[in-house]
Amino acid sequence: MKFIAKDEAPSLSIVGAMWLVAAWAWPRAADRIPVHFNVDFHADRFGGKAEGLLLLPAVATIIYAISVLRAAPQRSPAGLILLPAMWPRRPAPRIAVLGVFLLFYLLVVARAVR
Repeated sequence: MKFIAKDEAPSLSIVGAMWLVAAWAWPRAADRIPVHFNVDFHADRFGGKAEGLLLLPAVATIIYAISVLRAAPQRSPAGLILLPAMWPRRPAPRIAVLGVFLLFYLLVVARAVR
């Protein structure tokens, strides 16, 4: 798959924004951060700074990397498909998934820096 900067810019911006928010929130966050919420948005599990501020950006980065690397099928030298594509080639699904991660992450950070 060819890397097209204009197609990847939104996804990279979302992942980069998550890491920038983590850097901004680290000195401001408490040692115990709510990391899981019930339906009423009440915290029902707490974690440390590393889990609360770094886990979602790390998972988003891994999802982005896998989606870029596995967007094209792996073929044998004879042209047979050995491993099918796991992700659509279009950037919209990737942006949507990363956007949901960003939304959840901002909710966690908003609770962490109060």
